[in-house]
Amino acid sequence: MNETLDLDLVAGAVRQAMALILVVGAAHKLRLGAAFGGIVAAYRLLPQPLLAPATWLLPRLELAAAAALLWPGLALLSVAPALMLLLPMTLAVAINLARGRSEIDCGCGGTRGQGLSNGLVVRNIVLMLSLLCAARPLHLAALGVGGIALMSALGLALSSLYFSSSQLLANARQWRVLVGADRA
Repeated sequence: MNETLDLDLVAGAVRQAMALILVVGAAHKLRLGAAFGGIVAAYRLLPQPLLAPATWLLPRLELAAAAALLWPGLALLSVAPALMLLLPMTLAVAINLARGRSEIDCGCGGTRGQGLSNGLVVRNIVLMLSLLCAARPLHLAALGVGGIALMSALGLALSSLYFSSSQLLANARQWRVLVGADRA
């Protein structure tokens, strides 16, 4: 493979991984239903009249952003919706951490009891930087079947890394609570 195809392979894998992350996050929010509204309210960033519309809209925007990521011919347009979701979400976490409010459920999806942490902010920044690197048109036909299979395998590996890091962040929080309880 040449350098352009190598970049396509990595960019495609990042976009596939992020699409899966967004779909899992949206499914989690939709499954929570009204309880997700409580998570949004706990951030204390939106006025009361905007809570219900934001709770309804957010998972649907995540699904739309996931679909955009899977559109191979687009460059920045494919990653822009995901970036426009991740940036305010990351800012919401950072604002609440600055307020000393780390006990809020992040509402990210998948991992129960994942509170807010600096690790979550760093993880989201890495996701945003990865998406910026993936903002290029993909030439899937040039990759061939083998290249597309490799890209998909790499995308699954990257999403597994994300979900593992989410679980580690949640476990670290639970460990701190457990250790703190032992000292009391």
